[in-house]
Amino acid sequence: MKSQFQNKSGRFLFCLDVGGSKTRGALFDSEGKELARASAAGGALSLGVECSRNALVEVWNKLCEVAPEAGPSVANTELWAGIAGLSLPGAVEQLALELSNFATTNFVNDGYGALLGATGGGPGALISVGTGVVALRLDRAGRCLTLGGWGQPAGDIGGGAWLGREVLSHLFKQLDGVETALPIPDVRVQGILQITGGS
Repeated sequence: MKSQFQNKSGRFLFCLDVGGSKTRGALFDSEGKELARASAAGGALSLGVECSRNALVEVWNKLCEVAPEAGPSVANTELWAGIAGLSLPGAVEQLALELSNFATTNFVNDGYGALLGATGGGPGALISVGTGVVALRLDRAGRCLTLGGWGQPAGDIGGGAWLGREVLSHLFKQLDGVETALPIPDVRVQGILQITGGS
């Protein structure tokens, strides 16, 4: 059931964390009160602008279903998103164009967005481990220092994508009869082959 509330400015904030595996969003009123949360599949720009747009729109639609009666519309809502793949040439501009019905669209790198969320915008540090891995530090002067976060296949050692690739690399060697330092138990081999469709 939709709740009643007073939103003094009539504006809303639609805030998102858009990664490679999952997209999470929350809706806030103009006073910063959280009204609802929702999630969808991954929407990183490396998956394509259409995928990113679809993930954001799916979260938006879910939030609108549970929003207050005097609720949000794209015209009275500011979109703020920390999104993976922000540096891909032209991608964020295209995404902003496709979402231009929102009052404003604002995008930052997903790692930086997570850092601001964790520190409240003050000095601090964050290690984020998910599909990828990145370490960030915000110093007292407001400068952001970053280590990692380069994405696959070149970087992000220890992230989910890297771990999956390593498992498959060991599996293929084992299936070819090549000795590996960490052999995978036969029961696990069969389980992986069932998931991946291998024979």
